[in-house]
Amino acid sequence: MSSSRKIFSPLNMAIKLRCVFHGGEPPVQVSISKHGEVIARAQSRMLSFVLRPRYQDSGSYVCQATDASGETVRHVMHLEVPGK
Repeated sequence: MSSSRKIFSPLNMAIKLRCVFHGGEPPVQVSISKHGEVIARAQSRMLSFVLRPRYQDSGSYVCQATDASGETVRHVMHLEVPGK
């Protein structure tokens, strides 16, 4: 299962990317990645990452959670930094 949402952020204004997952068999591994590179990870059902976006930070961010039984859920966030 996956979901998607679009986020608009002014240049250099601090924003928090947050992934929240419910359910699953503990422990749950959560990560945020961009272009396949993990930028934050935690063993929890929630993960937050603070970013001061620059133009090159625009794009898709993937939140992924995998529980102990191997079940994986993804959410995609699309960040747009207007003005370029």
